[in-house]
Amino acid sequence: MAPAKRGVPYHGKVASVDSAAKTFTITTKKGESRVFMMTEATKYMKDGQPATMTDVVADQEVRGQYMKMDDGTMMAKSVMPGMKPMKEGGKKAHQKMMEEGATASPTATP
Repeated sequence: MAPAKRGVPYHGKVASVDSAAKTFTITTKKGESRVFMMTEATKYMKDGQPATMTDVVADQEVRGQYMKMDDGTMMAKSVMPGMKPMKEGGKKAHQKMMEEGATASPTATP
């Protein structure tokens, strides 16, 4: 059994969200654009509570972790909208979220 890959951290401001394609684009502090794909496996958390893809909106800070796929696609492993860059203490909260499996479907339920 291969060990699980660790996610790569990201942080930026959401520039746009494409709900149909299940992607969002961020702009980093360096002015770079990055596109992340959201999947059924993506974990969402906002203000310490489980969230959904619909909580990811333009013009807000976001951070999380992603996995780079073989085709170069960046798949969001975790998404925390409204969050500023992680400080040392925040890393524990993120780890707890990942361990507890704060998940939600990528679409909102009616």
